[in-house]
Amino acid sequence: MPIPRATPATVRHALNRWTFGPTPAPMQAARARVFAATKASKIFFLNSMNADNVVDMIKEGVMIGPASEQAAEIGRRYTKRTLPW
Repeated sequence: MPIPRATPATVRHALNRWTFGPTPAPMQAARARVFAATKASKIFFLNSMNADNVVDMIKEGVMIGPASEQAAEIGRRYTKRTLPW
């Protein structure tokens, strides 16, 4: 069976599935396992973030994440990081 091609629409659909509402327990457990493994290996963890949760993500240890310009600015203020990175 061929692997479906990722398009902006399929990626958006996949992201929206977990973006709205509470994250299911199996997904939370999987994220926790991967996050612990990346921390133990000193690999930066990538996680989506937005203006509402960017500070919490940084506090948790997330180092990389796609975000809006507003979320990026909030993150820069919180970490006292200036441009260029």
